[in-house]
Amino acid sequence: MLAPAFLCPLVFALALSFSLHADEPPDLDPLCFAEDILAFQEWEAKNTLPEGRISFVGSSSIRM
Repeated sequence: MLAPAFLCPLVFALALSFSLHADEPPDLDPLCFAEDILAFQEWEAKNTLPEGRISFVGSSSIRM
């Protein structure tokens, strides 16, 4: 665990780094991911599971 003497400057540095970027407006372009979405839709159309199949997605810690 970090000593309290190191914790205060660390918190200050993190707060300062976030505040330096606060003046930049966020990118609000609704089409900024349009190409990626279209590419995924094309890939998904070619790589979907056959109808009636079940896809199991889980953790490596699941035991059967």
